[in-house]
Amino acid sequence: MSLSETVGKQVVDAAYAAARAAGVDVYDLEIPKYPGGILRIDLWRANEALDEHGKRHGVLLDECAKVSKAFEEAIQGLGIFEDDYTLEVSSPGITRTLRTMEHFTSAVGERAEVVLNQFVIDGAGQENKSLGKRLVGKIIAIQPAAEGEVEILLELSNKKKAKQKRSPSAAQPKKDAAGVSQSGVQQSGIVSVLFPNVKEASIYFDFNEL
Repeated sequence: MSLSETVGKQVVDAAYAAARAAGVDVYDLEIPKYPGGILRIDLWRANEALDEHGKRHGVLLDECAKVSKAFEEAIQGLGIFEDDYTLEVSSPGITRTLRTMEHFTSAVGERAEVVLNQFVIDGAGQENKSLGKRLVGKIIAIQPAAEGEVEILLELSNKKKAKQKRSPSAAQPKKDAAGVSQSGVQQSGIVSVLFPNVKEASIYFDFNEL
């Protein structure tokens, strides 16, 4: 039997309250749909604790322990879950998931892997299949788009840029006011992705570069 919306809200409220009590914030929260699953709470620094670049970072082990203890006490007091779940409290990690607009905003300047629901659409309304649905590149900006949408500007990696090369005789796409071509891609390799078109995303880290 799946968890009710009421129980889910109680879990979310308990997680955020436990984080605030420890002086940190919830970065992400995964609630198990069925008994016996993993309840995962990822934490990061409170908004008041930004570094010199305006970034928020992960937390220490003792802060995770404080949140874990406070959360379990709150859950027991509410009488939900009992022992039918495994609690994991930690920092988001080096390849943290990007789910919300706040996550993407915090990741400006970092490389990300973005999987799309649909191919990028060009100015003629056609799918640009040459890029594929998995994009890797640096997030350079988050900005408003048409019809109240929000777009993510992604500077693609060199491999993706190579796929964009056109013959010298090919017509060059027109650019909009933001400098993004109607094909969704600048000649410099910058692609515009609408936030609702993001299926999943995470910070990209190539361990071979170490």
